[in-house]
Amino acid sequence: PTPPPHASQPNQNWQEDNRFDSRKQKSGCGAFFRTLLLCSFLSLLFFVGGYFFGQIEKFSWPILKQTLLKSEPETGNNEAKDDNFSPPPPSEEPLKLTELPPLPPSTPDPNTPPLEFTGAMASLHAFLGAPTCSARSAYVLHPDTILPEMEATAEKYGDGPIEVETIYLEPETKTEDLNVYWLKTPDHPKEFSVVFIRENNVWLADWSGFADFYYNRLASFSTGKPGPRRGFFRVRLKAAPGETSPLSPSHCEIRAPHSDTSFQVKSAPGSLARKRLAEIFQAYLQKEPTNFNQAMAADGIPLIIEISRNGASNPSLQLESIVATNWAPQPPQKFSKESPSSFY
Repeated sequence: PTPPPHASQPNQNWQEDNRFDSRKQKSGCGAFFRTLLLCSFLSLLFFVGGYFFGQIEKFSWPILKQTLLKSEPETGNNEAKDDNFSPPPPSEEPLKLTELPPLPPSTPDPNTPPLEFTGAMASLHAFLGAPTCSARSAYVLHPDTILPEMEATAEKYGDGPIEVETIYLEPETKTEDLNVYWLKTPDHPKEFSVVFIRENNVWLADWSGFADFYYNRLASFSTGKPGPRRGFFRVRLKAAPGETSPLSPSHCEIRAPHSDTSFQVKSAPGSLARKRLAEIFQAYLQKEPTNFNQAMAADGIPLIIEISRNGASNPSLQLESIVATNWAPQPPQKFSKESPSSFY
């Protein structure tokens, strides 16, 4: 049978109160243990973190800093790389020149030319740099005979060193005893040659050839002081334009190698000069037809010739003789015996 409500109510309330007190005890113990566990975990975490942070602060930053500094490009400025860098203190006195270590002694032979100027090249530079024609005559062929011509040239054109811009050795004509140099000077638009011959193991210049080109004697002779004259000249010669007989021309065109100015020279019919010229042209054509045709189309072939000029107001030039078929040095007796000059 079911008890009446008023009889069972006290017992039920007591059971509920007892369950409520039990839950409160359990929840209070759990919270305490959770708090204790959390405090222990945080303490351990701070301890471990503090330990590792101390190790990183102690070792890692200096190592990392050193690594970064090594990885930077070299700038030559140690002060920017190293905080501990300090420049050396300034010297109390500036370094004197006498305090420098002395140079090793050197006593070169003054008579020995520089290594790059030996043999013919040394003679060429001495020839060009001579202050007077007397000093220059020590480096020319036939100095005793040619010195009066050198003095006359110096009186007319001036003396002293000869300024040269470039020097070129022509390898095709170089032999054991002959060198041909091409010079470029400020006063000439083109290069011209000078020949050096070795005599008794001394290299000497062909003064007459050098003077012909450097002083442009052909132009001075053809357009200079009026009156009849004769002279010897190194020229390039070819048949004049429009000449009907190119191998035996009555009119030829001559010019110096470094000049664009040409002059006409005629040869008398039946003269020895015209016959000799025809023989030379024929020999060139048979031996080297290609080179001969090129020379005739350009400036002509190299010759040493004797020409004369009449005394007219508009003088004409005449071919008198052919001295040589190239510009090789010739002894003075090959030219005029009456005068050492190329004009007479």
